[in-house]
Amino acid sequence: MVRNATRSDVARFREMWADELAGAALYRGLAEHAGDESKARIYRSLAEAEERHAAHWAAQLRQAGVTDLRPPRTPFRVRTLRRLARWLGTDAVLPIVLRAEAADAEKYEQVAEAPAAMAAQEAAHGKV
Repeated sequence: MVRNATRSDVARFREMWADELAGAALYRGLAEHAGDESKARIYRSLAEAEERHAAHWAAQLRQAGVTDLRPPRTPFRVRTLRRLARWLGTDAVLPIVLRAEAADAEKYEQVAEAPAAMAAQEAAHGKV
């Protein structure tokens, strides 16, 4: 619970919330263009994990007193990767996605408000 969250905490929670929403949007887009159902299921599963993480950060924001939780615009990078997946297939963008996930995997290890499982799940996303 984050009763006495600072502005810095709220900004960090909002950034993590937005990042997780972006990840979910990316994986949902990859699922749409996967080409086969087994890959689509994997991408949907990853999207669901990102949505659970986003829900965690939304809860942190609400506990900190934030009431305006309108989802941010999907980042240009995500929109571009989704478009490339549609045009070139998911295999063409997967290396980019995996590099980004690997880079993000450590971000939760030092965040007290992040459940321990979240860091492990993020690390696993980079190995799909």
